[in-house]
Amino acid sequence: KTHVPSTFCRFPPVIMMMVLLLACFTRPDAADGGGGRSRLAKLAIGAAIVLSGSGAVASGSEYNLRGNPATSPAAGAQLLETTMTTTTRSLMSDDFPANETVAAPELVTAEVCDALADTVGSEHVISVPQQMPQPYYEAKYGVAQITPGAFVSPETGEEVAAVLELARAKHIPVVMRSLSGHSHAGRSTVDGGIVVWMNRFQNIEIDSVRQEATIGAGVQLGKLYAVLAANTPSFVFPGGTCATVGATGLIQGGGVGLMTNMFGYSSDNLISAKIVVFKQGRYQEVEATDVNEHSDLLFALRGGMGGNFGAVTEMKVRVFAKPSAVVEYKFARTGDYAEEMLSGLQIQASQLASTPNAKHRMRVKAKPHSVEFHGMCWCEPATAAAATDCKGCYELAKNVSAPMYGWANAAVSVWNSSTDESLFNSCLGAVDVLQSKGGEAAGDWCVNHFNWTEDTYARKSLYATHAILNSSNNMQTLVKALTQNNSDGHGFLYMDLVGGQAMHSEVPNAFLHRDNMWSVSTAEGSDEWASWAFGVLSRASFSNGESYQNFIDAELPDWFTRYFPDAQVRARLQQVKCKYNPQNAFGTTHVAHMSVPMPAVCDHQG
Repeated sequence: KTHVPSTFCRFPPVIMMMVLLLACFTRPDAADGGGGRSRLAKLAIGAAIVLSGSGAVASGSEYNLRGNPATSPAAGAQLLETTMTTTTRSLMSDDFPANETVAAPELVTAEVCDALADTVGSEHVISVPQQMPQPYYEAKYGVAQITPGAFVSPETGEEVAAVLELARAKHIPVVMRSLSGHSHAGRSTVDGGIVVWMNRFQNIEIDSVRQEATIGAGVQLGKLYAVLAANTPSFVFPGGTCATVGATGLIQGGGVGLMTNMFGYSSDNLISAKIVVFKQGRYQEVEATDVNEHSDLLFALRGGMGGNFGAVTEMKVRVFAKPSAVVEYKFARTGDYAEEMLSGLQIQASQLASTPNAKHRMRVKAKPHSVEFHGMCWCEPATAAAATDCKGCYELAKNVSAPMYGWANAAVSVWNSSTDESLFNSCLGAVDVLQSKGGEAAGDWCVNHFNWTEDTYARKSLYATHAILNSSNNMQTLVKALTQNNSDGHGFLYMDLVGGQAMHSEVPNAFLHRDNMWSVSTAEGSDEWASWAFGVLSRASFSNGESYQNFIDAELPDWFTRYFPDAQVRARLQQVKCKYNPQNAFGTTHVAHMSVPMPAVCDHQG
């Protein structure tokens, strides 16, 4: 690698030497029994560490040397002294036997920056906060603004392994980030540690014969959709509806979107994965398939939550022939209708619940004073003997929408559109996206104009049985969740109907939410409202006690059970983690409790 001295990591050497000399010639502190350095010396050494590096923070929340205004000088001195001590860590690894006392985590110093630059090239190491991609992560969960010590962009699995080895040797906290950082709990960032940014893993290769696509860990959904659509023949992948979400991260949490009922969850269509894991005493890249020694790892990657088992570099997924047309329908109504406002849900549920249609997708967007239903049905694709057939979809749209005609302040529309329009309109919420994209490819327009920023909001989710709509009391509960503590009206609920192919998986899968039901989630609004609404809904009888893990919620006390309701699956995930990630890496202090917990006894170690 071309190495340029990491001046952005360094403090002038002269000042460094002055500080260290001060430390060397300071008398021992009497309180230490004459055997240790004085407090001034410790502060001097600590200052040297801070001045030499980018100001990274150790993995514990008690370490904070970034000059945060919330940290008083006295507290800062205490924290500096804390970093000079040792800490006991219980890590399931041959390198770190249980209960071994090891040095406190180091900071991302100039030497660390140089080592990172030697590994990936200095142009791919960023330690100046103002140059780091957003979001770092906003103040939340009782911690101040989270700012990494360094962003590092490797290009190969070998470089990923080298970065992880360095972080392990220096006891520096490290997390993975595909590209945009969409974790609602901020698990793709870490205060003061190293963010392994997979932005250079942009490869997409399509095997048209086998109907498979290989995608790098930095590829966003918008780019994937555009490349698949531009291929001859055109393909689709059942991913999510936000273009800037990383595809491989989505798969690791399940992945739901427009085509879920037709083709299954994203995780159902994962064929194999390349991933850097801790194996035989070091980090190395392995390939996990259903038939090799790492089949348990592939099981965990299908919905078992990212940031737990290793660093994914590449995934191979199943893709599907793109239907040329879809039929969409939209029903919208505004006004203060309270319970009546939602009665249309009851009508649609009765039409669809008994016979879940694999080619039909329905989403409800419920606000305090309006409700909108959006349905989409995939037409029968053209064959050698017949053209594309949308008659069945028109019939379904008519049956579902018919009872809503004639309502006051209501509008119903049914139309036919191309698959491309449907995908990107849903992604951006803009009907005229293809007309307004200014000549760019649709996927690039999606990504370039709708990048995620630090303006984040809490996302709460639960799964509800059809009983949610079957009684006046239940619908009143729904209205209560929407209207109370939501005075600005910004908060709303998404309700997605789960059915069809989503109800079962043909491959071993850690994603367990398979009933014919409603997936309910909060969106936008204040964090306080989201917590209130979730509390109201989760206590209701229609909640089945499950939640969607890609809407990761750091305030969910029983998250492991809600995300993985099967005890055997939970135990299996714990063993996979113990086998491939014995150091419990990829955690971040502010949401450390959101990692798959280590088992009491580890059956296998890497």
